[in-house]
Amino acid sequence: MATVIPIGEPVNEAERRAIAYLQDHLPAKYLILHNFEVPRDGETFEVDIAIIAPHAMYLVDVKGTRGLIDVYGPKWYPEGRQPFSSPLAKLRGHARAIKGVITGSQPGRRDLEYIYVDAVVLLSAADATLVDQGGRDAPNVTTLKKAAAFFQNTMRIPAGRSKNIGAHHNIVLKAIQGVAKPRSGPLRFGSWQVTEKLGGTDSYVEYRAFNAYVGQKASALIRGYQADPYRPPDERQKQRLLISNAYRALSSMPGHPSIVGVRDFFPSEAEDKYFLVTEDMPGQALRVHIEKPTLALTLDQKMRIAGDILNALEHLQAHKVVHRNISPSNILVGTDGRIRLTGFDFARPGTDHSRTIAHEIVDDLEPKYMAPEIHGEPGAASPFSDIFSVGLVLYELFVG
Repeated sequence: MATVIPIGEPVNEAERRAIAYLQDHLPAKYLILHNFEVPRDGETFEVDIAIIAPHAMYLVDVKGTRGLIDVYGPKWYPEGRQPFSSPLAKLRGHARAIKGVITGSQPGRRDLEYIYVDAVVLLSAADATLVDQGGRDAPNVTTLKKAAAFFQNTMRIPAGRSKNIGAHHNIVLKAIQGVAKPRSGPLRFGSWQVTEKLGGTDSYVEYRAFNAYVGQKASALIRGYQADPYRPPDERQKQRLLISNAYRALSSMPGHPSIVGVRDFFPSEAEDKYFLVTEDMPGQALRVHIEKPTLALTLDQKMRIAGDILNALEHLQAHKVVHRNISPSNILVGTDGRIRLTGFDFARPGTDHSRTIAHEIVDDLEPKYMAPEIHGEPGAASPFSDIFSVGLVLYELFVG
């Protein structure tokens, strides 16, 4: 059995199941640390599990996502749920930060540079399956059944890195324990309690949550945007306006059945994060329906979706909102067959031509659907730019 060193407590059943399985199925020379936070470069990031193996260290993000998960570009598309940014985008950065903690613990030790720190997503649900045609994320994803073999496979270690770090285990362990703090129970932002961390980038992290005062029947999606609380007041105000753009765009107009609803927007107590809360609708992104023959839409379904998209566009333009990032990834086809337009981070409410948070979340943008005048000049967007994007979406929808 592997040695488990708890720093904090698991916050959900997926994490408990993963820790127990790894303890039972990994050899005795493996060390498993779990549930801790690490402050690094002004940010505190969470670690579900860290595995110190004889040949490498693994930073593991446990995902309880069920069913089929398709990967297209930088996003994951879980079956029947809204897409989210790949969890590996952020996790790879955390792995680099942990490597820095290790090497920085004993400056001058060149041999520590050869320790490999890998980023891995562990799918804990028995029916979870990742389909990644482009091979972008699949090499760094494993399931519970395959986890023991995955973490014992030395072939993953890149050339130039050591495959025998057993002599450094105590250094690595003390370095992590020197900076790690226990994760204190389930995450909660205001009245919203997190049930699942989804994905993220350097600029934001996505969560699924419920209102603690109402109960778990109605879940919501939360994006927590990074902010710098130490900027001068005028710069903090500009930062807040950039981040609040999606909320201002959505709240500036009445609700519409084909546009995602907004629930809340608020800062953290330290004002180092801002949280946008939107409705969590069951369904599948239009991107998946277009890409997968098994989910191909009938002509009648396509006609209905086209009508919904045009009605949503008409509603935006009637209230002077320019979306600026309409694409099949930002159109959710609900279980009721109706669409919901999402992805408003790049939107421009009213006649405001100022910059938006989109400059900081470029991984979310799909340039090939954007009108030519927007490329390199987002402020040039107009209602006609959205019509151009919708035209491309409809063309792809009907002719492939």
